[in-house]
Amino acid sequence: MNILGINAYHGDASAAIVVDGQLVAAAEEERSNRIEHAAGFPAHAARYCLKVAGIRPHEVEHVAIARDPEARIWRKALYALRMPRLTLDRLRRARKIRQPQGRIESHGYQLLKSGTSVGANYSEANRAESRANFIHKIGLVEKEIAETQYWLELFEQVHHGDSGEQMALFKESGELLSIFTAIGKSTKANNLRSTERKL
Repeated sequence: MNILGINAYHGDASAAIVVDGQLVAAAEEERSNRIEHAAGFPAHAARYCLKVAGIRPHEVEHVAIARDPEARIWRKALYALRMPRLTLDRLRRARKIRQPQGRIESHGYQLLKSGTSVGANYSEANRAESRANFIHKIGLVEKEIAETQYWLELFEQVHHGDSGEQMALFKESGELLSIFTAIGKSTKANNLRSTERKL
């Protein structure tokens, strides 16, 4: 059994992989992005762990996420306060992508919108009021990643922007989609077993 552990969206984001009950690899996101106490989703750390274990994202059977709502509550509050500023920074950068008339390209905005919605919906999932609400929010994350991939594919087909950067983003979004799909399936299965035990 392959289990990917995720510690995300507060300081010291990290990932670990357990194969058949044995810890195979673990890493902090800051080791890859060189940002001390990095927050956000540990994409680099997860990718490293999967590579060490020789496992592809779709081979992950379960994803374990720390979901204690009161853990590091003040650090999470600080991160939540910073989120709008980070989004505004991305919007300012997006304004550099302009049409001759000076308007932001609509498809560039759509890419930005779907890309930033991934983190927003995952953050909401971590504050879910119930397991059903968590499953719903993870479904929204999957939907936004799929839409992000659609816009990246469109950019590639019309040769708009840096092709190498787009391919890297497409690959990373694919890995994230596999991980969140596994999270959704695992949670749904656990929810079904819990319901059957009550009957």
